[in-house]
Amino acid sequence: MDSTQREQVALFRFGVIGSLISGELIHGELQQRMRELARRRYTIPHSSRTKIAFGTIEEWYYKYRHFGFEGLKPLPSSDKGKLKIIRPELKETLLSMKRQHPKISAKTIMRKLVSEGTMKPHEISKNTVYRLFKKELLKQKIAKTGKEQKRFAHRYPNECWQGDVMYGPYIKDDVSQKSKRSYLVAYIDDSTRLIVGAEFFFSESTANIKKVFKDAVLTYGIPTKLYLDYVPWNIIQIMLPSIKCCL
Repeated sequence: MDSTQREQVALFRFGVIGSLISGELIHGELQQRMRELARRRYTIPHSSRTKIAFGTIEEWYYKYRHFGFEGLKPLPSSDKGKLKIIRPELKETLLSMKRQHPKISAKTIMRKLVSEGTMKPHEISKNTVYRLFKKELLKQKIAKTGKEQKRFAHRYPNECWQGDVMYGPYIKDDVSQKSKRSYLVAYIDDSTRLIVGAEFFFSESTANIKKVFKDAVLTYGIPTKLYLDYVPWNIIQIMLPSIKCCL
């Protein structure tokens, strides 16, 4: 894609999100307007597609907010697959946190930096952070036995469960008839790799996290340890008042 085509695409993207940035929006209205735009059909430059996903519109909006019109331009073909530019101070912070806490996921590190104000929301993608870690950090050393040491390798069932929440597809709510993002709450037994509990919800609330955990405990018993990628400590206290937690 040459510079003229990239300019055309950026103009189209600006036209799509123009109504989102041209005036003040009340709380909750931004997401609603984005969903409305995602339901429309478009003539997209240099593409046969006619629909734009909600997540794509959201990405364009925040790229414009952070980088202006240039942020809406597609990357030149020569830049594809390359590590995107990260602010030097942010790059060092990301690498330092990963070195200090190698078990923490990129998603958790990004959330923490955003909450602290060190990084802007949507400033860089999760894939960019993954590529940074892969490029800059060496893989874990291989043990003398010649076998790679797994970070989690519990021998018996219920020694340790791992839980996490991930984004699911957008689903139409039967009550409001609006498309809403779904969330998958799941727990897996580390030893057997059995999914002991999993369910989709329209929010990642404490009540939903507790519900899946309670159903899993009633079915498979109480785990000795529970590893949660990113759940506030107060939730764990409510869920496991007397169980060791490995965080």
